[in-house]
Amino acid sequence: MKRPPINQCLVPVLLGKHNFNISMKNRTLLAVPALAVGMLALLVFTQSALSQPTVIFSDDFNSYANDAALTAVWTRISGTSANIGLAPDPAAGGTRGQGIFETASSNVGRLQHVLSSGIVPTDANPIIFSFDLYDPNGGTTSGRDYAELRNSAGTGGLFDAGIYNGTQTYYEARNLDGAGWIVLATPRTTGWHTFELDINATTASLEIDGTVDANFNNLTWNGGTSYNWINLGSALSSSLTANFDNVSLDVGPVPEPSTALLSLLGGLCLIARSNRRRMA
Repeated sequence: MKRPPINQCLVPVLLGKHNFNISMKNRTLLAVPALAVGMLALLVFTQSALSQPTVIFSDDFNSYANDAALTAVWTRISGTSANIGLAPDPAAGGTRGQGIFETASSNVGRLQHVLSSGIVPTDANPIIFSFDLYDPNGGTTSGRDYAELRNSAGTGGLFDAGIYNGTQTYYEARNLDGAGWIVLATPRTTGWHTFELDINATTASLEIDGTVDANFNNLTWNGGTSYNWINLGSALSSSLTANFDNVSLDVGPVPEPSTALLSLLGGLCLIARSNRRRMA
């Protein structure tokens, strides 16, 4: 069978099974930009795959059959299983399986996971520390229920986020290099909330439920800390019972447009502009 000219093949393949009323002249003009669109899509997909952060640690707590299994991964450094341990989803009709509870007590517990090696964040490869926190009453009771990322050798570069008793109505976070606890701009509300600390070489930001908190945005810290401890629970007195779930620690890279991608975008714009002139 005689093969049709290339300008009759590219448009149907790259533009799909749509019916276009296109003259032969316009098909020829569309072949190059259509090919560019296909190449652009391939580059975007490839770059996205290569730019995914590396998962260092992740835990949804659903694999633990009992407290012994939990404490084989998380050391209970304060309190007992009555203070902090496994618990079902506290939300009404919750479907999360199990997570961690931290009960109201004069000596709230603390769980600690030790990483196999320390990680120093950089601008090219920042640390992304995230966890879910269940707020049981949205600010009617104060407490001290938070997660922490730190170094085992000292408190420099320590970060905390969650509920603290500086205020009842807003969440709080701590950048120890930046004068301690900060009242955040995000008000407390009942339910599950996702906290994400993005730590670069000398700056850090905090997102709550996908929104960067205005009071914890691009804050400076001293840098150079090698993080190897993840702590859940304050190990302090608290009048609030809260829950944790979905703890993770990832390391960059930060996705950035590649040179090839930017060049192709520029070329595509020039081709489209040229075609508009020729078809006018």
